Amino acid sequence: MLPEVYSGASDVLLRRLLMRKGVSEMDRSLMLARVEERGSAYLAKVNVFYIREFQMMYAAEDAARFLHQACQGLPQRMGPAEAHGNGQPKSAADEFHSRVIQHAVAFFGSRVLYPARPAADFDDRWQLSRAGCEKAAQAAARGDQSLFDTSAQEWGYRIGNQIYDAYLAGKVAPGGLRRLFLAHLDEPGLARKVCAAVIAKLRNAGR
Repeated sequence: MLPEVYSGASDVLLRRLLMRKGVSEMDRSLMLARVEERGSAYLAKVNVFYIREFQMMYAAEDAARFLHQACQGLPQRMGPAEAHGNGQPKSAADEFHSRVIQHAVAFFGSRVLYPARPAADFDDRWQLSRAGCEKAAQAAARGDQSLFDTSAQEWGYRIGNQIYDAYLAGKVAPGGLRRLFLAHLDEPGLARKVCAAVIAKLRNAGR
C-alpha cells in the first residue's frame, strides 16, 4: 500500500506511469495542473506522491488524502473512479458526496498535521445543512466539470474545518473519526449517508 514518490526531476517518468495505468489525457492534465498550483499532489489512481516544491500545508493535505485512501483499501487504484465495487456506474450525486467527504477528511487531516494552516474562508451567510449540500450536489451535476470540482472542494473544506473545530473542542470522539476514515465511499449511496450524518453531528455540536 505504500505509495511511490516522484520528484520534479521525473516528469517524463510520471507521464509514462500515468499513461501506462490508463489515466486519460484530461485527468493527466488536471493532476499536473494541481502540482503546478500547489507544488505537490497525491494521485490516488496510481497511489503516487508527486512533489515539485514542498509546501507544508499542501503536503499535509496530500498525506491525509493518502491515509484516507489506504483506510478504504485504495479503491481508486483498484478500478475506474466512475465505478462502484459492483461495477455499476457511480451516480453524479454519489460522486459529489464522495468528493465532499474526501476533501473534508483531507482538510481536517491537514490542520491536524499542520495547525498553522488558516481556517477555511467562510461566507457569513453560508450555513451547514443537509438540504444545502443536496442542493449543491444537484447544481453541480447540472454544471460543467469545473463547477462540480469547485463546489465539492468548497463544501468539503468547510465541513473539514468544522470537524477540526469540533475535534479541538472535544466534541468529536476518536471513534467517530476512525469510522469516517474507514467508510467505503465507493458503495452506492453510502457517501450521501455519511455526509448527512457528519452534517447532523456538526450541527448538534454547534448548539
